[in-house]
Amino acid sequence: MCNILLLEDEALIAVEVQRTLADAQLGLATCLASCAEALTWLETNTPDVAVVDIFLRDGECDAVAEVLVARGVPLVIHTARRSATTDNHRIFLNGVWICKPSDPDELISAVQSCLMGHRFAAAQLPGQDIYVPTLRL
Repeated sequence: MCNILLLEDEALIAVEVQRTLADAQLGLATCLASCAEALTWLETNTPDVAVVDIFLRDGECDAVAEVLVARGVPLVIHTARRSATTDNHRIFLNGVWICKPSDPDELISAVQSCLMGHRFAAAQLPGQDIYVPTLRL
């Protein structure tokens, strides 16, 4: 099972995304609703993939996205925004964008694609002891 970080501050959306990911057997999602919570969690954890809403309870999560990108964590940007609108949002161009409201199959496909790409990149690193999740496709 994959370790998925879900950054979402709308409770109903968070529950639905968690259920969608679990039903697709993609992994367990840790849901956090603020940038501060996410940065604290990232002090001791690194997810296999992150599903990120740009705007959380305490503001835009560009600092969180920067940490994730620096660690090579694939991103699914799950937001109502249609594109990056400011220079701060450029970090989110490193992810696959899925606009809300989203089709559950589209979200599953985006997460699977990110995981497969991450798995391929990890396989290219000789001598690295990296956990790569097994996906059921």
